[in-house]
Amino acid sequence: MKSTLVILTKIFVREFYRVHAGNFLVVLGFVAGFMRAPDHIALGESFIQSPFLLCIPIVIWLIYAFVILDFNARTSQRNENQFLIHFILFLPKQQWVYTFVTGSLQLIPALLYGTFLAGLSIRHQHYHIFALILVSLATLLLILSWQMRYHLLHPSPEKKVSRLKRWINKNIIRPPFLFQLEWVSRNQPLAFIGAKIAGWFILWATLAIYPTDDYDVRLLGLGLTIAFAANLNVLIEWHRFENFYFSLTRQMPISIINRIFNMILSLVIFCLPEAGLLFTKFPITLNFSDGILAYGYALSIPVLLYSFLFVKDRTPDKVVSYAFFFGIIWIIAVLSNISLGIICLVNISVSLYWWKKYYYRFEYVSIN
Repeated sequence: MKSTLVILTKIFVREFYRVHAGNFLVVLGFVAGFMRAPDHIALGESFIQSPFLLCIPIVIWLIYAFVILDFNARTSQRNENQFLIHFILFLPKQQWVYTFVTGSLQLIPALLYGTFLAGLSIRHQHYHIFALILVSLATLLLILSWQMRYHLLHPSPEKKVSRLKRWINKNIIRPPFLFQLEWVSRNQPLAFIGAKIAGWFILWATLAIYPTDDYDVRLLGLGLTIAFAANLNVLIEWHRFENFYFSLTRQMPISIINRIFNMILSLVIFCLPEAGLLFTKFPITLNFSDGILAYGYALSIPVLLYSFLFVKDRTPDKVVSYAFFFGIIWIIAVLSNISLGIICLVNISVSLYWWKKYYYRFEYVSIN
């Protein structure tokens, strides 16, 4: 039994946290960097005041559970995991135990915060909130266990294409700059949606702080750094499509300038939710020129991260470590009151240099 749990933990738990390490670092940096312990307690106490407010963390747990469900479904169908078909030889009771423990390990962040909220609800004698927290987390655990067990018992389900999708593929012609964006949204929808929700929420929280005190543009720069760096996992999948699934584009007679223009245009469309929030909720204490420079700086972050992927073929965990290093540099530069326009120019200059030097030399190998 221990050996089976070790195997499932290595395949589903360790790989899950490794693949999503960038998202966890972004969330940890925002939570630990902008909120103190009293702020966490005050926020938790506000959540347990009513079932309606408790829906906020429950929805976040639900989104997190969907990310796990998507990862487990794709992982169980990988060729290197075909040996898991022998999972069917275990008794149903053992199958449920294995999947329940594995799902619990994947759900640790939600369980820890749920425990924190449960402790606050008991201290304030909100027992109905306590019961709702337990029911929500127990339901998520059961869903994760059932889905993992189903995919382990049915590793090759039949895939059907809906009539709507067939009609769209046949009648709507997409321009080249939308190829990567469409592929990521179709094949990694949860990562795509999760990155957008995380970035939008971080930027919204940053803009919401401005009316509480007299802040300069540095606070906005910090929020933009975290919000736009949260797109790293989507950029990695974007890069994978261009260099593995659609590598034919590298042999097409397209100039570097056009390639960079298409990439920036795709990123502008990809970052429309954050851009709309930035300009609609822009702080009145800042100048309009600050908003233009801030948006340029924010857009230069994914541009530099994407161009960095061409420097050398690296696995996602190594890319995350380098991205974390870049994030520290950007944060230090912003806190040092360096103009966002200057940081933007540096990012764009470095990106152009990497594109020109490494694009045609790059060889993609790391597909896992």
